[in-house]
Amino acid sequence: MKRWLTVAIFGLFLLPALACGSTTTTTNNSATTTPATNRSTATVGAAGGNAGTPAKAATGAAAKPTPTTAAKIAVETGNVANYRDSLGNLYFIGEVVNTGTADAANIQIAVSLLDAGGQTVATGQASALGLPALKPGQKTVWRALINNAPETWQEQRVQAQASQANALLTAAYYLDLQPAGVTLTPPANEYGWVKASGQVTNTGQGAATFVVVTIGLYGANGKLLAVADGATKLQQLTAGGSAPFAIDFVRVKEIPPKFEVYVHGVKQP
Repeated sequence: MKRWLTVAIFGLFLLPALACGSTTTTTNNSATTTPATNRSTATVGAAGGNAGTPAKAATGAAAKPTPTTAAKIAVETGNVANYRDSLGNLYFIGEVVNTGTADAANIQIAVSLLDAGGQTVATGQASALGLPALKPGQKTVWRALINNAPETWQEQRVQAQASQANALLTAAYYLDLQPAGVTLTPPANEYGWVKASGQVTNTGQGAATFVVVTIGLYGANGKLLAVADGATKLQQLTAGGSAPFAIDFVRVKEIPPKFEVYVHGVKQP
């Protein structure tokens, strides 16, 4: 059965000159990988003059300074859906995109359910987030459990916010993690559900802990069907090390045509 996998690996928080991650697309068990690239910005100035020669006074209109555009921090949600698990718990899922001009970090997503009178009757916030930091134009998936959800509601409101990435927080997160051999398995019987499994390898020189894999399932029309996450079976991954993971998609009975995998970890001191 043909399936294709898009793996987006990014850091949780991004330094001014930080690897963007790599994207791997897999079709029929073959893969092509675009290596990570670094981005840096340098400003060159300080023109020299002739020693001992006084500078001439400027004549005419003075040159106007070039205006500086302030960094814009903006994130937007989309592809939002909801479902209940076998226990009746209500979940909202969706995508979040960095629509600003600066790296966005500390991404938070809140969901509110309103009744016919406009009163808030239930709330929740994203507890699963594939990438808690995004470069401009990048996206990830999220999932939120709604506490004390009613059976019905009149309106749903999804709000997202973020702050600009900074070096203080980025130092804690580990980027060099590569998933491999990710497969989806159909349910064994009518009471089961789709499972995802694979390996995560530490391709860097340091050690990573608390490695989390988040997967979004998509329908043929691009609609997000489910989001689930899970930790690797080993808490620490040293340089060159690897560990397996397994994730259950409760309620999902059929393997979808597309899925996306996101991995992040914490840098071991």
